[in-house]
Amino acid sequence: MDNNKDMSSIEKKVFIVVSGDYSDYRIEAIFDGEDLCDAFIERHKCGERHQGSRDELRKEIHSLNPCRKLLADGLTHFCVMVMSNGDVDTVDKDVTINETMTVCRIMRETHHVKSHVDVYCWARDEDHAIKIATEKRQEINATIGWEKDIDF
Repeated sequence: MDNNKDMSSIEKKVFIVVSGDYSDYRIEAIFDGEDLCDAFIERHKCGERHQGSRDELRKEIHSLNPCRKLLADGLTHFCVMVMSNGDVDTVDKDVTINETMTVCRIMRETHHVKSHVDVYCWARDEDHAIKIATEKRQEINATIGWEKDIDF
């Protein structure tokens, strides 16, 4: 291993054994090594008739502390709703963090909803989040328009 490499910059992984689905989803075990995770699953494998069942053990791989640098940089995850005309409707701190990048969901007008874009982003504060979201709305206007619901 390169001694000059900062240990905190190395992305660490955890290997999680899960089973079930939806409200029955559960974590069975967590390991710091994939070999241990695979051995646990192999040792506790269901018989052939249970393959593909809700209780079958599955492996998930997740980053440990995936947002460490973002938090150290003073950023918070926000969701900003910007209407197609540019008005900012809502700005919320978003606790359902799925990404470490900016994600946009375009919603076209229906009889229930006006056209808007939901922008999920990391920002210093509300004003910064609004700036990011407004720029994304401008990008949508200039490139793909508001014809269909998409994520980008």
